[in-house]
Amino acid sequence: LEIISINNSKKQIKLKYEIEFGGFGKGFALDQLSKICEQNKIGRYYINAGGDIFAKSEDESNPWPILLEHPDDPSLAIGKVNLNNCAIAASAPNRRKWKDNHHLLNAKTRRPSKGVKAIFLLAETGIEADAYSTAIFTAGFEEGIALSKKLPVEMLLISDMNKLYQSPGFDVTFFD
Repeated sequence: LEIISINNSKKQIKLKYEIEFGGFGKGFALDQLSKICEQNKIGRYYINAGGDIFAKSEDESNPWPILLEHPDDPSLAIGKVNLNNCAIAASAPNRRKWKDNHHLLNAKTRRPSKGVKAIFLLAETGIEADAYSTAIFTAGFEEGIALSKKLPVEMLLISDMNKLYQSPGFDVTFFD
């Protein structure tokens, strides 16, 4: 089932279903800006699109340090990852929350997703990081872990009970 078709020669993207562009707009923007940097032979860059980040350093020994925001207190960080030639996206309900509701909806229940407090996800492109982080968050903790193992991603997943799942390639330095 093809949901999105891209025609590069006509510079068109066609969607089979109606989608709010904000759902993957930051990731798409990261990828487009990254292409511009690459076309202009910029070897070291950092692009932040509202928290979704793509960073590159030609010098492998000098990656970009990225702090992971604490899901309970945005003035704190829980750890740091080094980013080089990939994207990171995070999904958490703490930024857009109204009483007991938030913006990350479970497709089955059509209600705010439960079970996950935050996800930090690394992927090859911005649009993949953006889309996969939302999909895994809304799947729930256990289902999200299972889903992530089928995808080309690395992640840190935090349950609403503060249980952690860290995939093997998500190299994070935790803070005390």
